[in-house]
Amino acid sequence: MTEPIKVFIVDHVLIVRQMLANIISSEDGFEVVGQEGAIPEAVAALDGIGPDVILLDASVSGEAALPDAIAQLKNARPNVKIILVTDATTLARVIPSETMGIVDFISKPFKKDTVLRTIREAMIAR
Repeated sequence: MTEPIKVFIVDHVLIVRQMLANIISSEDGFEVVGQEGAIPEAVAALDGIGPDVILLDASVSGEAALPDAIAQLKNARPNVKIILVTDATTLARVIPSETMGIVDFISKPFKKDTVLRTIREAMIAR
C-alpha cells in the first residue's frame, strides 16, 4: 500500500478548515496532518511534520502579505506543494501566485472532486 498524501490546511475560517478536512479525510489515500488559522501558527506546527501539500487560503494573511506567507511556509518546508484556496473568480487575480511558489489553486466554493483532483495533480507534477 502506498503512503497517503499528507495535507496541511491553513485557513482563517474554522468551518472552511473543517470542510476541507472532512473532504480530504473521507477519501482513501489522503491524510490531514494538521490545520491552523494563521501563518505564524502554521509555520510553528510544520516543525516535526512533513506534509506533501499545503492548502493555503489566499486571504489568511491579507492579499498584500500573501507572498510573505508563502515564503514563510516554503522556508519551513521547501519541498511542499502549496495550493491556493481562493474566492477569485478569474485566473488573472491568481496567476501572479504561480511565480510565488503556488502549484495550483482551488476556487471557492469548492467541490469534493475538485479538491481531491487538484491535490493529486499537484503530487504528480513533482
